[in-house]
Formats: sequence, C-alpha cells, structure tokens
Amino acid sequence: MKNVMVILANGFEEIECIAVVDVLRRAGSNVALVSISNSLEVTSQGNVKVVADKLLSNVSADSIDAVVLPGGYGGVMGMMESNELSSIVSNIHKKGKIISAICAAPLFLDKLDILGELQFTCYPSVKENIKAKNYTAIKPVIHDKNIITSQGPATALEFGLYLASILEGSDVSKSIREGMLHA
Repeated sequence: MKNVMVILANGFEEIECIAVVDVLRRAGSNVALVSISNSLEVTSQGNVKVVADKLLSNVSADSIDAVVLPGGYGGVMGMMESNELSSIVSNIHKKGKIISAICAAPLFLDKLDILGELQFTCYPSVKENIKAKNYTAIKPVIHDKNIITSQGPATALEFGLYLASILEGSDVSKSIREGMLHA
C-alpha cells in the first residue's frame, strides 16, 4: 500500500481530483487529501466544497510515496504561490518518487524546473506558458522517469488507472478498470 498525497488548493478541478482519489483508494493506496491553505475546507473551480484529510503543514515528505497535483487554473496558481508545497514537491522529486500532474498542474512542475527535458502532456492551451519543450499530445497520459502527466478532465479516469498500475500493480489496475466498466 503506497502513501499518496493529493493536493487541494482553492480553484482545483474536481473531476481531476476525485476521479483519481476514487481509483487509488479502490486500488488500496493510502490516499490523503491535503489542503495547502490554513483550512481543511477547500473550494473547487465549480464551487464544490471538499474537506481535506490534513493540512500541508502537517505532512512529512518522507512519508509520501507519490503526489498528485490536480489541475484547475485557480488551484494551480495557488500551488505556485506556496513555498511550502514547492519545497515538499522538490524534495519528493529529488528522492525519485512519483509526481503526477494533470491539466494545468504541469505549470507548477515547470516553475520548479522539474519538467526539464522530460516528455510531458497537459491541457493544450497551458503548453504555451511552459518553458519545457517536450510537450506531446500523442497519449492522454505520459510517463517519463518519475513524472506522470495527463491532459485534462476527460483523461482523469485514465490518469487514475495508470497511477494505480504504477503504484499498486497492473493486475490491481486491470481489475478496477473492469469493475468500473472502463473499456
């Protein structure tokens, strides 16, 4: 069972968060919704209120096997303003642990110079704001070294299933895929 931290910032994209959390919990991952603000209650871009499991200030990077960064432009802007999140994600990256980002969240990875020469994908209009040059749209999920990226709301389920296969095994992911009637 892997420990996964899913970041919540006001303005996050709810599908990209909840679909991934659902799949990873079905897979047996220990998933914690983590708020980067001083409140456990976080509001999505669609004005859905979600209660986080813990605050970022109560998280130790040493206990994390993987981090999930949902998109939602407002949420990503909040992530980019968080020095604490930047420090934790940089630390996780240096340890070679899985960092995953969907939709606009690769912007945050680019700010931290994590994308570098890696292949990545993101929401198409976001790529114009990313310095890294190896954008690709050939697949909904791109995995290069310890970085996993995906395109947006419509790819969130596939993103979650891919993460489940990496974190908990391909047989587990396949079983979840079949149980969810995902082709």
